[in-house]
Amino acid sequence: FILHTPAIRLTVRHKHAKLHTALAPDYDLKRKRIALLVPEGDHAFVDLLRDGLLASGAQLLLVNLTGRPIVTEDRTYLPDARIWDLDVNRIDGLILAGGEGAKDLWDDEDVGRLVREAVRARKTLGGAGAASIALLKSEPSLKEKKFTTSKELANEAVIQKTPYTGKEVEIDGKLVTTTGADKKAIRAFLE
Repeated sequence: FILHTPAIRLTVRHKHAKLHTALAPDYDLKRKRIALLVPEGDHAFVDLLRDGLLASGAQLLLVNLTGRPIVTEDRTYLPDARIWDLDVNRIDGLILAGGEGAKDLWDDEDVGRLVREAVRARKTLGGAGAASIALLKSEPSLKEKKFTTSKELANEAVIQKTPYTGKEVEIDGKLVTTTGADKKAIRAFLE
């Protein structure tokens, strides 16, 4: 699969000489491979998460269920992999993201398998917006962890019998969730 790595391109000019180079600063997520799973047709938070992850130095792998292009308000991306091609042993973290359309992920067998494999492999898991509920529905052990999601989905978190906090961002061990309400919440989620 294709991994995107950020670097800062520089052109140094001195008199008539020109030197092109690049710097790879020591970012928080440098060399961390993060898979970002987005549902078909609802790509809420993708631009913010993608840009934030790349800016933090992560190597990003965009994943979806179909292999079709991921079209957001700002851009169109070709997915790097389909969910069944993803090997959790080749990533450091898995983030599920999406708005209302992410409800399609909640009971998807492939999503459930991937989340369970990531938990067994002790990978960091993240959930943004409605996609967070898919984590709870996929792996019973996650229901014991502190959790947050949007206010509209708080009832679903209660049904799943999780310690729902209602905070914008919640971190409990290797589980990080966010309401995904706005840019501020997404930025805090990535920190």
